[in-house]
Formats: sequence, structure tokens, C-alpha cells
Amino acid sequence: MNAVLLVESLIVALRPKAEQNGFIRREEIAQVFKALMEDTGEEGTKVVRLDFNNSSFLF
Repeated sequence: MNAVLLVESLIVALRPKAEQNGFIRREEIAQVFKALMEDTGEEGTKVVRLDFNNSSFLF
């Protein structure tokens, strides 16, 4: 539930793709991390950047 909320509703995270057995490979984690940090790919640019200095929207 939390992952779905962060990925689909708030758009502040990316969800890595799991294998058939339910495990997530380290390469997938690295790819998602790079997409978030380096804005590589379309998914990384869709994620909303949080400004922690102006986080009044959280309250």
C-alpha cells in the first residue's frame, strides 16, 4: 500500500521490477537509483523533486 501511494498517487518514487520469484536484482535497483539521481530516462523526469527546505505541504 505504501509503495503504491508513493509511486502512483504522490509520484515521488519509482518502483523496481521484480523477477518471477519476487526478488529484485541489484541491477534493477541500480537502474532505478540512477534514473532518480541522474534524471536518465522518462521515468526519472516524471518523479516530483521534493524540496525539504519548503516542506509545508506535508503538514
